[in-house]
Amino acid sequence: MQIFPFSKKYQIIFSEKSDGDLKDLQLRKQFIGQLQTNYQVQFKTLLLQHGSKVSTARADLHDYEGDAMINSDSQKGIGFIVGDCIPIVITSKSNPLMAIVHGGWRSLLQNVLLLTIQEIIHQHSILATDLDIWIGPGLRRDHNLMDHEPVQLQFPEWKQFVQKKGSEYSVDLIGFIKKQCYDVGITDRQITDSDICTYCETETFFSHRRSTNEHDTNGRFYVGVWQTKKL
Repeated sequence: MQIFPFSKKYQIIFSEKSDGDLKDLQLRKQFIGQLQTNYQVQFKTLLLQHGSKVSTARADLHDYEGDAMINSDSQKGIGFIVGDCIPIVITSKSNPLMAIVHGGWRSLLQNVLLLTIQEIIHQHSILATDLDIWIGPGLRRDHNLMDHEPVQLQFPEWKQFVQKKGSEYSVDLIGFIKKQCYDVGITDRQITDSDICTYCETETFFSHRRSTNEHDTNGRFYVGVWQTKKL
């Protein structure tokens, strides 16, 4: 597993190939259980729906459905499993608030990131300038290729993030994620990009696209975030 210290007060965990395919429920329970023992924090899990639903963590629930989750309980961590899709973490500099967002093409097309940020700003009274964004490992544009015209070209806001390369099209999910952040007043100084492509990191990460193109082993990772210091 990899640990990413983030924004001085948070830790982000990202499992690796060596941790196994965490799509397997029993293996995932063991992994999360070990995290809870090692770091003395309980995790709430988001079950992805490939839509735009933003869930809010509550004390009486452990499993949630949606493609984003907001948590203001500093004693709880939040996480989900993901493949090539881009995991996004949002934290506040001055409030005990964190969020995770599933940056898959379907959910991004439905503006799940923008909806999450807007809910944080309007429902939790937190300014955009108070937020920090982490963009995790995922399928980057050089490997996010398809041999047909992508659906994103039907939407004006996506056209600058689609390029034709010979007979293929490339879609830049990271570029779109950053543009939505800029549009609400978040600057580059607030964004941390892991710059990791899951397709390229053959020994470390699973990749659904690589498994399809090169018949490599397919699998899913667990991504989680929790607060390490009180605000």
